[in-house]
Amino acid sequence: YSVKCPLFVGMIEKGWEDTLENDELIKSYLNEFSVEIDTLILGCTHYPLIRKYIARHFNGNIIDPAEETAKSLKKIIGEGKYLQKPYLKFYASGDPEKFKKVAQEFLGQEICEVEKIIL
Repeated sequence: YSVKCPLFVGMIEKGWEDTLENDELIKSYLNEFSVEIDTLILGCTHYPLIRKYIARHFNGNIIDPAEETAKSLKKIIGEGKYLQKPYLKFYASGDPEKFKKVAQEFLGQEICEVEKIIL
């Protein structure tokens, strides 16, 4: 089962705030499921940024595909054998400083550089 959440991305990119309006938006999207579900897969790279807010209204398992992919990759390449602290450079079409702030909070580590690109 899937539910489209078109308003999430823009709100996340602007800097998601913990507001009653956003809380109601999450609830409204979760209420669109026509059946009871026990596992929710976050189907967009933006959605893990609001996982803790989604979890307020969803008691089942919440899966972040990127996190699961990273765990699998870590198993493949070993526990730190080939891992070094990365130099993280990102390219963003929006405000580089805003992106850097959100990305650092989400990743839990320093972003070295964000370069603005023009689309």
